[in-house]
Amino acid sequence: QQSKATQRKHPSTMFVSRQTLSIAVALVALMTVTATVSVHAEGTCGSDSSAYSSTPGDAAANLIFVVDTSGSMGQEAAGVRDGLNTFINDLKATGVSDLHIHLLGDFGNSGTRVCIDPPAGGADCSTATETTTQNPAGKYWHHTVDVGSHDSLHDLESHLDDIGTNLKPNGKTFIVVISDDGEYFGNNYDSNPQGAWDAFKAAVQAHPNYSTYYQDFVLNGIIYARQYNTAGDSSSGQCNGYVDVNEPVLIGAADTGGVVNDMCDWIDKNDPVEFREKMLDPIIQTVANTVLISCEYSGVPAEFDHATVVWSGDNRSYNDQYADATNCGTSHGYYVVGDKLHLCPATCTEVRGLTSGQVNVNYFCSAAIPSDDGCPNEHTAADTCNPASASTDKKCVTLCVGETGECNGTV
Repeated sequence: QQSKATQRKHPSTMFVSRQTLSIAVALVALMTVTATVSVHAEGTCGSDSSAYSSTPGDAAANLIFVVDTSGSMGQEAAGVRDGLNTFINDLKATGVSDLHIHLLGDFGNSGTRVCIDPPAGGADCSTATETTTQNPAGKYWHHTVDVGSHDSLHDLESHLDDIGTNLKPNGKTFIVVISDDGEYFGNNYDSNPQGAWDAFKAAVQAHPNYSTYYQDFVLNGIIYARQYNTAGDSSSGQCNGYVDVNEPVLIGAADTGGVVNDMCDWIDKNDPVEFREKMLDPIIQTVANTVLISCEYSGVPAEFDHATVVWSGDNRSYNDQYADATNCGTSHGYYVVGDKLHLCPATCTEVRGLTSGQVNVNYFCSAAIPSDDGCPNEHTAADTCNPASASTDKKCVTLCVGETGECNGTV
């Protein structure tokens, strides 16, 4: 049971502005937005978007890991191997049950080489060979490629034929590049990162399998996104002696809706737990929020006061607000971090197991109308209109309706 200090309950009452965000359970769902505005509202409450492409019990994703196995990855390699070995189970635990996984990188269990243990891999990495590590029945394939420092995108594009049809048809495909260096593609080098990304994207779109397996693919990066420990401050030292910012992956992730996790933030390279939490967990959430009903909603308005979260199937509500996921505990509700509203873990798990309904997230906001709203006077929450003299009342004359002074939303 949470304390009152960490939990907020809101009775049903009249608030001055609301925006409704509807997320429907369907093969592909798009958001519908409606808004009502009253005299004391500063515009609408903002907007959000969320889409997912599977229903509970049939959630599929294609995962392609491209791991830089050059010598400069020496300090990251062990953490990467350990992290990948738990990534798959953690992702399946969210409800994404049908995974088709491909790993590109030099095969092995030491140095900078990579391998994935069972149950995904076909044999324990300590004894596995390039042949026994394959596990087609478990939908896992390892492609032995000596991925160079600048060649992640090039090596992936050149092995699309090897990956072939071992993907979920029409499933969402997520590419994860793990590298400590910059990216080249074709004749596009450091001086033209946009050109490198554009060339790679065009090459994938031109591949015969694009429409079936790579349509609207999402590029993610575990890379060095900055050069120094403190962004822009060379005096703070490089976070890696070999670091080179991977700008094409940064551009590609932004273009496709992926996430980039900065290896500068992975402080202890010998700590696989830190690697999973900081580098892999955000990608797990990106995959889950795309192929399952989303548990994260961007665009919470700055004037946000509180929200209601309702499952339309049986009108169950999750209206309690908590400080963070830890304070949620096993209770239902939501919490807000920055401009994102997150469903509490228990609520997230519950709605992802429901069918025949939709999640409605309603934002409630309160603010005074700015002075340039077209009304004669600036207004406060205490303002009311006088219906008897609506034609001469200087308090928003043309919008004065009823005894409460509510406006009709045409400010």
